[in-house]
Amino acid sequence: MFMPPDNPARDTGWAQVLGLAQGSEPFWRDLRRQQVATVLRNAPFNMTLVALNLAAILLLNAEAARHPSVMPWSFGLAALMVWRLWRARLARRDGAVLPGFWTTTLEVTVFGWLGGQMVGGLIAQAPPSAQMLLVLEAMVALGATGFSTLVMPMAAIATVSLIALGTLAGVPAASPLSGPMLWIAVLTYVVLVARGALVTTAAMIARLRLQAQLREQGEVVRLLLNEFEANGSDWLIELDAEARVTHVPARFADVAGRPARELAGTPLLDLLDRRHSGGRPVRALERVLASGRAFRDLMVPTQVGGELRWWALSGTPRQDAQGRFTGFRGVGRDVTEVRRSQDRIAHLARFDPLTGLANRALFRETLDDMVARAVRTGRPCGLLFVD
Repeated sequence: MFMPPDNPARDTGWAQVLGLAQGSEPFWRDLRRQQVATVLRNAPFNMTLVALNLAAILLLNAEAARHPSVMPWSFGLAALMVWRLWRARLARRDGAVLPGFWTTTLEVTVFGWLGGQMVGGLIAQAPPSAQMLLVLEAMVALGATGFSTLVMPMAAIATVSLIALGTLAGVPAASPLSGPMLWIAVLTYVVLVARGALVTTAAMIARLRLQAQLREQGEVVRLLLNEFEANGSDWLIELDAEARVTHVPARFADVAGRPARELAGTPLLDLLDRRHSGGRPVRALERVLASGRAFRDLMVPTQVGGELRWWALSGTPRQDAQGRFTGFRGVGRDVTEVRRSQDRIAHLARFDPLTGLANRALFRETLDDMVARAVRTGRPCGLLFVD
């Protein structure tokens, strides 16, 4: 469960991208909901922009707009746009009120069909001088509709195809625009929009899958950390860049013998005993903290309720998004009994258990240290035998 997530794109087929197939897990239900929400969220701006363009087209081509082959499609398109704007308003007011994936796909497809029929009728009835402008406006509507539904490929492909076919069918055979070049240009535009919808949706699915996997793994890690803090003998510790305690689990507060609110913000070094062992263990930890390097099982003394205790601390440096050092995160544990056992073993190895006097092993260690110091410093030393 702690391995990096697999590449989500490998697990997604084109049928799933199109919405024709999906797994049974809740991820797909949430994905379709997000797709619909995205389309509805962009609907007010897109519908307003398309409505302004269509109004300009109808006003500039008033005579053609009144033709029976154009008016029904215009009224139907206007009604559908009002319906979609009202639906988008409901979705903004209450996010739970969202239409289904295929309902939205059908609405968008009907919009493309009505738009294609209306534009095609206008082109067929307009004079040759206005046909070029109408074709251009049709391509604008095609692009606006396609790009506004990029996250729903089936809706985008169906809509742009219907607008394109309606536009091409409306161009009279005698028009200067008629010919293979117009078909090639329009169909190329449709293919580009369709490909953009497929690629965009595939990337969206991969990103959402990765986010879902990371959330799941993060939840597992969080539960494990909570279990560790609640029942483990060790405790977690977090320090900022000045080595102040920023995270105080209950276990740490119990071991330190202080309230959590008192420990928060306290420099870690202030919790340690600098007098023991000449302060060497604390100075060693201080050097490591100042260097910003990782450390492991550094044993340091501390006073808890007047009793000498030993902690073993491990930590790794943390960095922010810019790579700047922000502190440490690590683990601590109370090793007092282990340290006492080690001290007891060391004492038994160097002192006679009956008399408490130094034995031969301690004598040899001391003698070796004195000779090594004399060689290093050039200062003589002497050995005295007393009966």
